[in-house]
Amino acid sequence: MPSVRAALAALAVLLPAAALAAQSVSNESFTASLSGGPCAAGAACRLSLSVETKGSARMHKPILCSMTSAPPDATVTVGKGSDTRATATVNFTPARSGTTKVCAEATVSTIRGENTAMDKVELCVDVDVK
Repeated sequence: MPSVRAALAALAVLLPAAALAAQSVSNESFTASLSGGPCAAGAACRLSLSVETKGSARMHKPILCSMTSAPPDATVTVGKGSDTRATATVNFTPARSGTTKVCAEATVSTIRGENTAMDKVELCVDVDVK
C-alpha cells in the first residue's frame, strides 16, 4: 500500500497546485495529514485526515478527531483503522467560492514497546473553493 506522502505526491502531479490543499505533521511515532480538494461552491466537499505510525509504534486506541475551525455544517467521521493506520473524513458544503480554512484536531494514542504516548495535533488547510 502506498504511503500518504506518495499518494499526495501523485495527486499533486494530476491536479493544479491551487486545487490540492494539504498539511502534515510528523514526530518520532507517527505522521498525520489533512488533505483534500478541489471543491465547488454549493457542492459536497471531502477532506481526508490520515495517521500512519512509524517504525515499531502502533496505534494504542482509535484516533479522536474534532473540528477547531470549519464551516458550520462540517461533520467528522472516524474510520475503523488498524494498528498502524487510522483515517477520518471531514465533510462540508462550502457556501461560496474563495478560500475556506478548515482545521481539525486529532488526538493520537500510540504504543512503542511498553511506552504509551498521547499527542494532540492540529492540522489546518486553506481549501480553494471554485
